Amino acid sequence: MAYSNVQNSGKLRTSSGAGLSWTPGSAPTLNNLLTGRFWGWPYTPASTDVKDSSGTPVNFAEDKASPNQDSMNAAVYSLLVPSGLTTPLKNVNTATALLGIFDEWSGNATSSVLDVTASNNSTTGVTSGTSGSLNTGANAGIIFAVVAQSGAGSADTITTTGTSFTNDATEANNNTYQAGSADERTASVASQSGVQDSWTFAASGTYTALIASYNASSGTTLSGGPTLTGVALAGTLAETYVLQGGPTLGALSLAGTLAETYSLTGALTVGRLAVAGALVADPPRLTTRSATAGVALATQSVPATVALGSLSKPAPVPLV
Repeated sequence: MAYSNVQNSGKLRTSSGAGLSWTPGSAPTLNNLLTGRFWGWPYTPASTDVKDSSGTPVNFAEDKASPNQDSMNAAVYSLLVPSGLTTPLKNVNTATALLGIFDEWSGNATSSVLDVTASNNSTTGVTSGTSGSLNTGANAGIIFAVVAQSGAGSADTITTTGTSFTNDATEANNNTYQAGSADERTASVASQSGVQDSWTFAASGTYTALIASYNASSGTTLSGGPTLTGVALAGTLAETYVLQGGPTLGALSLAGTLAETYSLTGALTVGRLAVAGALVADPPRLTTRSATAGVALATQSVPATVALGSLSKPAPVPLV
């Protein structure tokens, strides 16, 4: 499943050390991915900076921080939306100049969501820079990059030049705030090598940057063909049968949330299924079953019952 942006805060910024806060327009969806991309000065990211507003805060994971350069830093955080999330979402770091953007995404993996990360920096003044390079995994779905740059003077326009990267938030004011940029790129082809973002700077200066990729959901189709074993026939556990073809279920996700119920229906071709001592040509059907709401299908076992129409199966019979 491809990543899709559900909602975002737009660029947030402070120059008074007050931290950043965002109240989403609608409640984030269970198991969607929340991200926070930040940069600032003087800024030292901490693992407990980004959190919700509950009495016992739920902390985002600090997935990557860039090297500290001239007191500048960039950082990216993430959180799979849990039950009971309380808004607003906050970055409570007290950096004098702190900027960034919160996002909610759908289409993400619901476990092991972080893929790989890298970073880069320059200790001398330059007019262009890169994020560092990474090789994405087979299930990568989206890539984020963040840069902070210390161009001299009050204005420092930063232009994103990385292939297929889109700028989500940028800051040119390098006097009251901190010049920087937060970008994204959809990983349309998995297992990409040498992926990096790049920028040009209107004013020469040092910079620090990071890049991070995140995994997409791997199961969203009703086709593919897993093997069903120990199928129940007329209430009796049969020997192992392989049901081939027809609609099959790998994993089911609707906008990142498992539906209350789903149907497994449609004709299936049965290879050498013995019923009452005779091979059966009549295609059975899978009956409607229910899954537990809010639980990823990959983590639960949902029984499938085969109905053989007018035929019955009084007792298990070996395959012939």
